[in-house]
Formats: sequence, C-alpha cells, structure tokens
Amino acid sequence: HVTIITRNRDLGVTKPYEFINSKAHTVDGFKNGLSIIYCANYFFVLLSLLKQNPSFLWANSLFSRYTALGVIYSAWCNKRLVVSPRGELEPSAIQGSFFKRMYILLLRLFNLKFFVNSLREHRLLEKFFGQHVNVIVAPQLVARCIAKDSIKNKDFVFAGRLVPVKNLDFILNIISNSEIPINLDIFGTFECEKYRRKIMSLINTLDSVNYKGAFDP
Repeated sequence: HVTIITRNRDLGVTKPYEFINSKAHTVDGFKNGLSIIYCANYFFVLLSLLKQNPSFLWANSLFSRYTALGVIYSAWCNKRLVVSPRGELEPSAIQGSFFKRMYILLLRLFNLKFFVNSLREHRLLEKFFGQHVNVIVAPQLVARCIAKDSIKNKDFVFAGRLVPVKNLDFILNIISNSEIPINLDIFGTFECEKYRRKIMSLINTLDSVNYKGAFDP
C-alpha cells in the first residue's frame, strides 16, 4: 500500500486546490491501494505520518522542509528513509547558498540512504556526504525506449516546473536537430519571464512542439 503525502497547493500559491475541504484531505479509490493526503502545513504532515505509521518513507526532495520533518520522524520512530535529491546538488542549484551547505552538514549526522538516477548524482552525493555515502543508482530507461522501433514517430510529454535547471531548452534543441520525428507536449508554469520568452521563441520554430499550459492536479 502506497500513500503520497504532499502539500495542498502548488508551489508559490497561497490558496489550496479547489477540491480541498480539510486540513488533511485524503483521496482514495485509485488502483492498487494508492492514497493521497493533501496537507495544509507541517503539523498535519506529522499527524498523517503518525496515523499511517509507514514501514518505509521515500522523500522526493533533499532541501524540502517536509523532507527535514521526514528525517526527524524516521529517526524518532526508527523508520527506514530514502531521499532522492533530484538535481538539487548541482552547482547551479546550490552555488552561493550558505543555508543549504549548513543543512547538508546537519543531515550528515543522520544515517541517510539515497536513491538517484545517474552516476553524476552519485558523484555529487560523494562530494557532499563523503565517499561512503549509502546510495542506490538506478538509471532511467530512456535509451531502451528510444532504441525500440527507432524509425517511428516519438511522442513525449514534459510536465514540471519550467525553469532553466530542468533543461527544457536543451530538449528543444535536440528535437530541432533530430532525424527522427519527435512530438512534444509541454505542461507547466513559467517562473521567469526571460526564460519564458526564450522557450516560446524555440517552440515557435518547431511544428511538432506544443505548449499546453498548466493542468489541474
């Protein structure tokens, strides 16, 4: 059984989603026993963790304050915890941040385990958490997907924050130079007007790429 515990609003938004009617709104009815709990604040995150009493926690971020709460909870209740940094240790994401470096020093006091998608992320973990960091590397399977029936059209979706660190402009440059027809639909919200103009100028030169705006959770 999997339960996703998350915020009840989007990043940078003060109002909760329209369908939220409680401080810890639970959505059930998914296949395979999945549940989602939308929490208003850290107190209700902690209450949800105590109520669920999970045997295993996976934090899908390193610097999230919710992850910090998960670290404390796992140490307090002796629960297994795995953390996925998701690119948050890249130089562009951590450069000049005194808070993040101090936070890492605090995290090193805990016996954390990490899950990453590349050897590069593994090396970054070693840089900040030491050579003996406990990490699992599981590469994403994009290469296998591309190799199969490579002459056919490829349909992709990009969904996420539209910020430079996500490398959307890199993807668009690949599409513009690809010999294989690639269709791409982009979902998300731009957080920087300069970056929005850059991306939209690239999209306007590609007939197979469409910006679809944001979509409801």
